[in-house]
Amino acid sequence: MKGKRLLVLLAVIGVFAAVLTVSVLGGGPEEPLPGFPLGAIEKPLLLGQGEAGPYFVSGQTVLSLDTAAGQLLQVDPGVPVLGAACRGGRVVLFTAIDDFLLGTVVYGPGLAFLGQYESDLLPEDPILYDCTADGSLYAVCDGDESVLEFHTTDGKTQKLTFPSPIRLLQVTEEGQLWVATAEGYWAGDAENPNSLRPIAGGAPQRVLCQNVFSDERGDVWRITGESAELAKEGVPSLCAADGTGLVYAEGSYIHRFLWDGGEAGSCLVDGEPAALTAQGVLYQKDGEFFYALLDFTPPEPPPPPSEPESSSELEPGPSIEPSVEPSIEPSFEPSIEPSVSPSHKPDEMPEWCEFRGHYLYVTGEKPLEELRKLIWLEGASFESPSGEAVTKGNLFTGLIVRGWDPYETGEDVQIIVRGDVDGDGRIKKADMERAQRLLLAGREDMEEWSFLAADWDEDGEITTRDLLRLSAELEKYK
Repeated sequence: MKGKRLLVLLAVIGVFAAVLTVSVLGGGPEEPLPGFPLGAIEKPLLLGQGEAGPYFVSGQTVLSLDTAAGQLLQVDPGVPVLGAACRGGRVVLFTAIDDFLLGTVVYGPGLAFLGQYESDLLPEDPILYDCTADGSLYAVCDGDESVLEFHTTDGKTQKLTFPSPIRLLQVTEEGQLWVATAEGYWAGDAENPNSLRPIAGGAPQRVLCQNVFSDERGDVWRITGESAELAKEGVPSLCAADGTGLVYAEGSYIHRFLWDGGEAGSCLVDGEPAALTAQGVLYQKDGEFFYALLDFTPPEPPPPPSEPESSSELEPGPSIEPSVEPSIEPSFEPSIEPSVSPSHKPDEMPEWCEFRGHYLYVTGEKPLEELRKLIWLEGASFESPSGEAVTKGNLFTGLIVRGWDPYETGEDVQIIVRGDVDGDGRIKKADMERAQRLLLAGREDMEEWSFLAADWDEDGEITTRDLLRLSAELEKYK
């Protein structure tokens, strides 16, 4: 028996290796994008896009790729490089000038040297820092974390005090300044810190581009005027944005989502994506790095709707019973969709949840509060399968909603988070391992709700198709 299970496990691994390299996960074109080889350089950092192409930093070396000419330029600044950024089409290096003062070195197109500037800060003073395109330095210093300092290239210093310690400081490539504390966040022109204005909605964890940020759950928000609105939920961590839309990586596929809600298509790279801009992707293959310009293949348009036949010409036919009974019966009764509208279901359910009988299937890691907003029922409560009250945290597989019977089934609603096989509200490697055991050994004594979380395609059994879907979901939460 052990030998048989080992063979099955090897077969599963083989299926994963074969299928994950084709278009099952991404759905994009088969031909990968042409990539420009950067060679076996050490862990290049993709900074952003210049006039001719992208900028990189590798160790103490700055690189500029001219994608039209196919030429890779590089320069050694001759001073220790502590960090780097792309601002306004330029490269700005954070350095220890004269070995002890924090400063900046600025390069323009073709890595032309534009200037070197120093501040009165020691490199160990700031806990956060960033810069403008001309090399002016923003810093938040240890011991004075509620104060934002602005050190200009002409030696002047300006300070702004915030109501609590600053936890996020970032300048975008386009020149927008972001500052966030526990109480709120502000945005403005990086050339003028006095232009900062408070923004309502969302909580930025990472700034993707001007007026676009993601929060700690990976949801992406856009600022319009003085407030931010949710643009897309559950975006993978490897992503970038610009004024027209969002790009993100899933496996070897790069997808583009437009701010108007449409999909611009996808493209494939011949390796593992390492970094993204809105224009290109840095990827690795066989120990070497490559850069490819993004070129999205639009999704195929849906077929035109067929003309319905006249109802007067349609005659009801007899129901046909299947002639062959299935060889394996599922160990639980399949859920049956109700034929009537639910009496307590919200008018519109979001895309991340849907009903199956008394089960509410959830896609992605979602906080309990997001569901509470949809219910609007006094007296509804949440319990674990063991009967313990639950008031906060993520929705998890097996969670029971007491006092809400939207389809009048006579049963409480139970949550099934797709991929959350162990029922802890997180989608991680342990869920994959448990789903693999299900594939090899069957259900054993697993709870029905745990089995349903692994049965992604809802066919009553765990197959390699389910594991592939779970593998794709895991990529979003690495």
